[in-house]
Amino acid sequence: MKGFLPSLALQGIRPESQAFVFAPGLPEGTAQRIDLAISELKRSGVVSSLRQQATTVVSTPTR
Repeated sequence: MKGFLPSLALQGIRPESQAFVFAPGLPEGTAQRIDLAISELKRSGVVSSLRQQATTVVSTPTR
């Protein structure tokens, strides 16, 4: 599937929290700090930039 970006969407879970949904023992305060940090990275454009870099096809020189 060309152009397909995998995603994880769990109903009722904030997108920032999805990676941690499988760590139920994570302290609430830690989870909240992680959520806030990810939200800030999204607002500042860092996440979009990283996503673009990760999905950009880079040609490699042939030998």
